[in-house]
Amino acid sequence: MGSQDGGASARPGGAEEIIRIAATAYRRRALVGLPLATFGDAAEQALALVDSGELERHERGVALAPSVRLALAGQAVLSGWLDDVRQLPSQLAAAALETIREELRLITRWAAGRELPPELTQRAAELAGVLATSSLDPQAMTVVASSGGAPARQLRELLALGEGRCSTLKELRTEISRFVSTIHLQP
Repeated sequence: MGSQDGGASARPGGAEEIIRIAATAYRRRALVGLPLATFGDAAEQALALVDSGELERHERGVALAPSVRLALAGQAVLSGWLDDVRQLPSQLAAAALETIREELRLITRWAAGRELPPELTQRAAELAGVLATSSLDPQAMTVVASSGGAPARQLRELLALGEGRCSTLKELRTEISRFVSTIHLQP
């Protein structure tokens, strides 16, 4: 009552506001595609951001580009998504987990083989570690980050490991130590 948060909110304007809206939706709900109507009078400006590479066309309208989603998909965001899934009935939870898995699959595979800044390649490797766990455990990001090695190699090896292969973080550590030790055996 008396709050300005509900009902009519200010229409977004400017590129920063468009990105902020898309990033907020992504962080909160793993929501990738947004209808252009979300941006009100700034819909044309949202389409212009497609040309800049910050957004991309999506079947629903526009979405954050994979590089932006990769940067946002940190441990806290992933934990929030999984917390939300735990609140859902089991049938919906399974679909929501698959949506999260598909998003992680998409951005990690997108990153594989690209010349990205080291921090984005590292994030992709960490998310590939999450994919390697059967429960999508966000703590896998810490395991990967502390394992050492070149992020590009970590990413390749973790993607090759396969999704859901590790049921515990200990198994993930063991798998990572196997491919890290092969680095020393190669000429």
